[in-house]
Amino acid sequence: MDEAIVALKALLKDPKQTEAMRCHDCYADGGCVMVSLYDVIRELERIAAGEGCSMKSIRKYQLQPRMKQKIEMPEGAQILTVQTQVTSVCLWAMVNTKAPKEKRTIHIVSTDKNVDHIHDKGMTYIGTAQIELGNIVCHVFEE
Repeated sequence: MDEAIVALKALLKDPKQTEAMRCHDCYADGGCVMVSLYDVIRELERIAAGEGCSMKSIRKYQLQPRMKQKIEMPEGAQILTVQTQVTSVCLWAMVNTKAPKEKRTIHIVSTDKNVDHIHDKGMTYIGTAQIELGNIVCHVFEE
């Protein structure tokens, strides 16, 4: 494994080799081919260190119309935003699809409702979404 990593790193340092590997759509700095080789090296280094593979992806989670719910997503997922999609409130997160799953608790509160429980538990604000042409405004928090 170590030899493969060293060989790939050497390949990246050789301008003749990297020039030959570029496709027509790459930028002058190496573009798509170079990024993918760096990604391969990172993955090999993770595997060699015993960390396993990772696969980053942005995933959508449709929220249910209730005040409190649990969502299963990969550990360490980074919640990006919450928005309305057609008639549903959805949450998007950047996740490592290879990571073990965990349950995250999401709270939805409408405007003018009591939010003492949100404040008391120190929940993290994710975002606000409007449904029913703006007649219902939902504020989304993570416990």
